[in-house]
Amino acid sequence: MAAMRLVPAMGQGRHRRLRGIGAAAAATLAGIHVDRLMHAAREAAYLGVLFGVAAASFGWVAVQLLRGDDIEGWVAGVALALGVATGYVLSCTIGLPGLSPEPWSGLGNTSTSLAAVLLIAATARSRILASEHPSAL
Repeated sequence: MAAMRLVPAMGQGRHRRLRGIGAAAAATLAGIHVDRLMHAAREAAYLGVLFGVAAASFGWVAVQLLRGDDIEGWVAGVALALGVATGYVLSCTIGLPGLSPEPWSGLGNTSTSLAAVLLIAATARSRILASEHPSAL
């Protein structure tokens, strides 16, 4: 499994920049979720748990991307980004279970934009990897 986790020639150039962009987006998303954790927990206990899990998970993703071109970090980052963006859109449109829809907020929009940045970086990384190392995928 470890041989598939790291692609050896990925530490240079644009791959490194993409990892930096992804790690910065993930770290910022972790911070946002930590910042809003208590507010979310006051709205609903399950929401506080989800914010805590998201914060810890985005922190892990940031560390993984800073350490190397770890496929598990990228996949987790993509899954988390999709999850938090979907959760925010649902919370502002139809509402989450037991909660009324909330108004759109600047911090929520920023968080969703950062999730998009992480998704774009992961997509770019995958496309570059596919073109340079087709057998690595």
